[in-house]
Amino acid sequence: MTLSLAAILIINAISLGWILANSELANVLISATHVGFSIYLVILVVRSVNLDTTHAHSNYVLHLATLSTFAAALLGTTAILPDTSPITSVFTKDVPALRALGYARLALYILVASIALTTRLGPPLHYRPEDIYFEKTVSLITNVADENVVGIVSEFVQTDPFFFSLILFKRCLSVGASVVLLHD
Repeated sequence: MTLSLAAILIINAISLGWILANSELANVLISATHVGFSIYLVILVVRSVNLDTTHAHSNYVLHLATLSTFAAALLGTTAILPDTSPITSVFTKDVPALRALGYARLALYILVASIALTTRLGPPLHYRPEDIYFEKTVSLITNVADENVVGIVSEFVQTDPFFFSLILFKRCLSVGASVVLLHD
């Protein structure tokens, strides 16, 4: 993103210099605004490079994504609209080199927006235990047994009605005892 935004700044500075050299004073304000916006984006992207906290870096990336997407959308709209649009410079329509630089700037803004929109904003929410713990620790905390929680494998496969009534009776006794204990 830094290199693309630096290229956009250079393109905007060249356009401003061309407009100033050819005494197009009506379009100086538009071109100076483009240069100022490019400087702001370059400052943002340079400041975001060395941030080491997720929150601060994600704020910069979201800000860059929003601004670059907005700039790409506006420049794309002005590239599609007819030549009578008041936003674009009348002088750039007559000079093919400046028109090509305008399309290059649009392509670079689209590139920056796509990079900013696909940049991860933080670490993954779930790490596999093998990625963050030693192998010995994983083997101690991971349940690798084929049995269920209580360790009785055959308890729920029995088809004897007496067996199910015994389990139900035990559960009723335990629930009844806890109700009696809570009541006292």
